[in-house]
This record gives sequence, structure tokens and C-alpha cells, in this order.
Amino acid sequence: MITATTHYSALRYWNVPLAHRYFAEEIERAGVKQLTAYGSPEEMRRVRSPVRQCSQALPQNSLIKTADGIYASIELVFLQLAASLDIWQTIILGDLICAYPEGVHSQPWVTPERLLKYTQQAKGMYGRRQALRALQYVKPNANSCQEVFVDLFIGLPHVLGGLGVKGGCFNCEVVLTDPEASAMKTDRFFIDYCFQNARIAYEYQDRHHDNTTDRDTRRNLALSRLGYHLIPVTRSILYFPEQLDLFLQHVANTHKTRLQIRSDQYERSLQRIHELLPRR
Repeated sequence: MITATTHYSALRYWNVPLAHRYFAEEIERAGVKQLTAYGSPEEMRRVRSPVRQCSQALPQNSLIKTADGIYASIELVFLQLAASLDIWQTIILGDLICAYPEGVHSQPWVTPERLLKYTQQAKGMYGRRQALRALQYVKPNANSCQEVFVDLFIGLPHVLGGLGVKGGCFNCEVVLTDPEASAMKTDRFFIDYCFQNARIAYEYQDRHHDNTTDRDTRRNLALSRLGYHLIPVTRSILYFPEQLDLFLQHVANTHKTRLQIRSDQYERSLQRIHELLPRR
């Protein structure tokens, strides 16, 4: 029998910055005490401790032995938490653990492909169905929680509260031509959220942009010269429903997609995404 640190306590250990920030309250409540005992049914019958028990066969590399103890892998943590989260929270979790941990030049801890492969192998485990559904929409390489929500509002299907615009990706790399590179003093940059084939770029304008006006202007001009249509996204657009509604109408027009007649299901799903926006 093996006892491992699992669920939010394991997420705390793996220290995935954006997931830590978004799920901070859940991680704080869990502390380091979420443990699960793994073993055969016979071993589980002899366990008398109050920890969770699991006699389910696990996929390979589900439990990671470290100098500090045994921990659920990132893939297993995703599956465990999917069992208690709704579909939107599960997509957010997937996006955040597949995000850049330290900026666009770092390597994500895990990829959607690895999560999918693991989940497909985890037959019979709680959370598997929810995880498989969510992984249809999980994307790699986000660099902020706000980028994730831009994708939820634009990229999810109508039934989940999005516009259903396909093809968006996080932090698309743009290689500059010599004139743009000279003006920008760099040979490349990354677009927060981009539809590369349609040349439509979304840039989240956080507070720090107040101090980078000149650089942002040069960046926008470079994007324009390369044929991109730039759409800025501000905090107020995401957080104020009236502004969000106008923004989504503009997005639908820009992508030449028809915003379908809003059903009660769409409105409820859109409201749920809005409720889940980080409030800190």
C-alpha cells in the first residue's frame, strides 16, 4: 500500500503559478493534508485511517516519488479535481496547468496531449468523463488568467457560453521583418490570443500598459504592417456585462460569424463563465 499527497495538496506541491493564483482559496483550505491510500482491495480493507482510499489500478507514472514524499502527478491531479469541478472550472484548470510557468520562454509543466493520453488510459476512474469533455477545449501556452477567459468567451461553443469561433491560440509567435525588428528592437514577439489564419489578434491591456504606451504603439503598427487586425481587451470589457456584450458583438462581426439567437442555455453558460472570472 502507498499513501500519496493528492488533489489540491498535490497541486500546491507542483507549484504551477497561474493555477496556484486562480485556485488559491481551494489550495489554502486543503493545506498539505489531502492524502490518498493506494493498494489492492485486500489492503484497503485493512486500512483504518481517515484518508481517501483507492484500489483502482492507476496508469503508469501516476504517483511520483520525490525527496519530500510521494505525490500525485500533474496528470492525476487534473483527473482528481475534474471529479469535483464543473466543466468550465475543469477547462480553466487544464488551461492553467498547461500554461507557461514563468513567461513565454519557459516550458509548461504538461501539455494537453499528455493530459489526454493519461485520461484515456485512466479507465474507470472518477472524473474521467468530465476530463475528456474538458480536454476538447483546453489549449496550451497561456500566460495569464485573463487570456484564458478571452478564449472561453470567444472559443467555447454556444452551449458552453462562447461564440464558437475556432482556431484561437495563446501567445502566437510573430517573427518580424527587418524594418519592424529594427523599430521594435526585437526580432519577434508574442500575441496574447490570436487567430493566425484570419490575422486577428487580441491583446489584453492590463494596468502595466499605462507605462508602455510608446512600445505598444510600435507593436501595434508592426502588427498592422504584417496584416493583423488588433482588438484590445481591457479588464472592464471582461468584468462589466454591458461592455462584454458589445465586445462579443464586435468579435462576431470581425470573424464574420453569426451570433445565434440567445437561448436560456447560452445565457446561463455565459453567466457561469462571468462568475468564474478571478476576483482578486
